[in-house]
Amino acid sequence: MIFYTKQQKMHLSQISEWASITGAALTLGGIVLTLLVFLGVKKIRSYYSFNIRMPDLIQKLRDHNSSLQKQFRDFDSNKKDIQYEINQIIAIMETVEHKTLKDLRQKIKVFLKNNEDLTDSPEKETAWKFYSDTAALITRISELVEDRKWDYK
Repeated sequence: MIFYTKQQKMHLSQISEWASITGAALTLGGIVLTLLVFLGVKKIRSYYSFNIRMPDLIQKLRDHNSSLQKQFRDFDSNKKDIQYEINQIIAIMETVEHKTLKDLRQKIKVFLKNNEDLTDSPEKETAWKFYSDTAALITRISELVEDRKWDYK
């Protein structure tokens, strides 16, 4: 059996208190570090998701929009093809919406909301407006991709 003097007991009490405070501080530090790593990984993931996936999506949008433009030459006989291209563009825009920045995301949401009725048979003027709005959004997205190439370098 070990006997401690009153002074030794006080010293052990101070050591245990110091160890307890140090442990609590290190735990809080670990939590903060974990949050910082999580946010950093999320930022890196979104950066690479945008820079790697977005050029492919832009190209698909351009291809479908170009095909849509060609279909306008004989609008009445190409209504099913026009409808197909419009549906493809809307589907790709929904994907782009989740991969872009807030200001452009809002423009895409407005675009999708304005064109949600186009899934049925569109009129020529409505389809042409859809085409021109899509072309403008493709340009905005392309410029954003070019601007973001300079980030993180």
